Amino acid sequence: MHFIEPYFEIDEKGRVICKEHTNYNYFIRPEKDFFYDMLLERQLTCKTCSHYFDNDCYFQKLEIDAIEQNRAKKKKDFKCSLCGGRISIMLSIVQKIYNEEKFNVKIPLVCCNCNERVNNNEFMRESKNRVLFTLFLFALGFFFLFMYLFIIELFCLSPFLIFFYIIPWFFFIIWDINKLIIIISGVIFYRKFYKEGDNELILID
Repeated sequence: MHFIEPYFEIDEKGRVICKEHTNYNYFIRPEKDFFYDMLLERQLTCKTCSHYFDNDCYFQKLEIDAIEQNRAKKKKDFKCSLCGGRISIMLSIVQKIYNEEKFNVKIPLVCCNCNERVNNNEFMRESKNRVLFTLFLFALGFFFLFMYLFIIELFCLSPFLIFFYIIPWFFFIIWDINKLIIIISGVIFYRKFYKEGDNELILID
């Protein structure tokens, strides 16, 4: 049985499109609008392709189902290398796996939003803003903690009330710290694998 070899291209917004997809002409049609863009990302999956249903693609039906299931579970390997967010386009993951299996070339996963920021030279500025906003939330959490403790001490309230605030506050702080780690990791990745100026991605060895 002859299997279809996928061939990928990337559109102006950084979305991966398979040229062998049976809906390819629909994906690249020139008359695009806001609602088209909203629906397009949901369509950029092997599960909307006739080759998936006919099971005659390089990626077999069971393999595609497994990829989609892992992506839905937000597996660590299927997250954006720059922001840590979930990859919304399945074909981005398929492209990565295909290049690794077929050509032994590792392509990092980058979401469309980060790809657009990189192309517009806005990634570092956005990262700085995200760090400042996260630090602001971090400081705000400490402020409300001290205010809460001050009110309890001032009015001689039961110390047991502390637990009603400390527990959610603790998880809030952990979330902030984790967010900062993700942002900083993204910046390190950007500086390591992108050429300064032209924002060309350097493939991982």
